[in-house]
Amino acid sequence: MRVKELKDCLWDYQADGIVTVTYFTDMPGTTMALRTTLTLPVTTGRQSKVHPLDGIEGTLMSITVDPAAKCILYGGVLRWRVIGTYIDGANGEIWQTQEFGIGN
Repeated sequence: MRVKELKDCLWDYQADGIVTVTYFTDMPGTTMALRTTLTLPVTTGRQSKVHPLDGIEGTLMSITVDPAAKCILYGGVLRWRVIGTYIDGANGEIWQTQEFGIGN
């Protein structure tokens, strides 16, 4: 499985109350767990807010948005990059290259 490192998440929203955003991933370990909780402040109109997520890694991710009052989510952008391959030897997984020539 390809491991991803999260960079940040941009939210485009409007909220009458504070909005709690929780981020879950499956790493380290193999079960989904809470990695960080951040809040979106109250707005007087449509607004964008960036949450830094540096250092959070995983192969799976889940995000929960829990508003205290009315909230309109217009969209969001999650930035991440692939940083490696996760191999679990306990599950019998191995990493092996394709066949390749070694020259003349």
